[in-house]
Amino acid sequence: MTTLEQAFVDGMLGNAKTASAATGFLPSVILAQWANETNWGRSPAWVYGHNFAGVSPGGALAGYPTIATGLAAYIATANSPLYNPVRAAKPAGSIAQARALGASPWAGSHYEDLAGVVGQALVDLIVANNLTQYDPTQLPSSPPKEALMQAILVNGTPTVYAASPAGHLLEFTKAPTSPGGWSVIDVTDSIAAAFPAVAPFEVQP
Repeated sequence: MTTLEQAFVDGMLGNAKTASAATGFLPSVILAQWANETNWGRSPAWVYGHNFAGVSPGGALAGYPTIATGLAAYIATANSPLYNPVRAAKPAGSIAQARALGASPWAGSHYEDLAGVVGQALVDLIVANNLTQYDPTQLPSSPPKEALMQAILVNGTPTVYAASPAGHLLEFTKAPTSPGGWSVIDVTDSIAAAFPAVAPFEVQP
């Protein structure tokens, strides 16, 4: 990644996270799309019109007076039902979601690579620039089987504590309506805050 490209990512990251929370698109996919659409922030549509990704209501390329209004227009466009398949691909990760975006009406064929592979231009940007580092950690939907024997009752609810591969402490609480039958949260920071004398610490998987 060049200095200009890194500056683009650094400047766009906050907006990408805002858009991700509002649309269900992963930050890595959003950053790749914006890099592609704006030529890393150099396109006239971005420089003069704050258009993040070729947003074209009614078929005409739009211009916006501020970054905030341009971001709002991007979010509104991404939240169209046309892009539900992109949201549905999120659990499979950034590559799958980039390919889904490449197969969507937004692509207009320009997310293909030279061989015509759908979404590959976005995939290449994600991989070459390690954009997945900006995605939230995907937590498992259920505790490891070996940890189930150590389940305890917390306020009458089966609860399991287990380490993630990254050394974080995860708390699984039985929740039949959640995916996998468990709800999960990362409690590493809260435990460290409660016991500052032993922080930082690392949980061994």
